[in-house]
Amino acid sequence: MGLANLTPTLTAVLALMVLLCQQPAQAAMRCDQTLIDKGASTYEVLRKCGEPVFQETIREPVTQVRYGYSTGALSNDQNGRYYQEIETPLIREIDRWTYDLGAGTLLRQVDFYRGKVIRIEATERAD
Repeated sequence: MGLANLTPTLTAVLALMVLLCQQPAQAAMRCDQTLIDKGASTYEVLRKCGEPVFQETIREPVTQVRYGYSTGALSNDQNGRYYQEIETPLIREIDRWTYDLGAGTLLRQVDFYRGKVIRIEATERAD
């Protein structure tokens, strides 16, 4: 049986699967019937998902990319400019909320910066 004998529905499903496999994975979280994604506000997440089971504030270093000439190790970007990644003493505070979406699911960590979701990650349960 060749590809020419596939039904139009199966062909469409296979084409959709190929397209989805080519798309980069996006972190999102489903709360009941709604979806939370990057850019959502703390208010929106609270309204749709309720209170988290744990909250913490973490501090992470900020890496800035500076363009131009430098005496350090340089790399070439796509546009042919030289740049150097410099770890700056800047620290940003991230509000991390942890959600337990039920038995058999991974915990979800939702990171906020300045009141907006910047990252959603699934993490294993610590039993």
